[in-house]
Amino acid sequence: MNTVILIPVLLWLVLVSWFDIRRHEIPHSAWVIIPLVLAIIYQVVLGNWSLVLFAVLISLISERLFLSRYPRVMPFMSVRTWLPILIVSLLWSAQSFPVATLSIFAFWVAWEFGWWGGADATAAICLFLLLPAAGLLFGFVLVHLITVLTLAVHSWITTKKFQIHRVPGLPLLLISTLVVAYFS
Repeated sequence: MNTVILIPVLLWLVLVSWFDIRRHEIPHSAWVIIPLVLAIIYQVVLGNWSLVLFAVLISLISERLFLSRYPRVMPFMSVRTWLPILIVSLLWSAQSFPVATLSIFAFWVAWEFGWWGGADATAAICLFLLLPAAGLLFGFVLVHLITVLTLAVHSWITTKKFQIHRVPGLPLLLISTLVVAYFS
């Protein structure tokens, strides 16, 4: 990721991480939607249509309950309705961007199952659109594992009980981006 993009991304991640740490939420969804739209535009300019289509489709599926209100068609509320186009889009995008596509898919699944918040997943999707490389995924997994293991060991030492802690995702994404930027 070049410096022209990296500096605003880091500033954005610092701001949303601060909100995530203090309030466990961001003040408004625009804090992640606007960067997602900008990341999509960035990929459109680069001509990476398969990744753009996949990210847009994932975003639409995430908002299926909202979208189903307008045409008054109930099938849009189910993921099964979206599944054929999702699979085709996933396969098309994975040919050119396997790591970014599977990462975007994994973050979306984590949000769908409630393992991640919507802002966390949207910010992660945005980052993988801006940096569709294995380094970001490796950095994220490394930072996440170190954080979770450190907190688990700390709770074991202090309370003699093994606990898995819920950690705000946006600060982990910030640290991951810093790690990737440092080693790139």
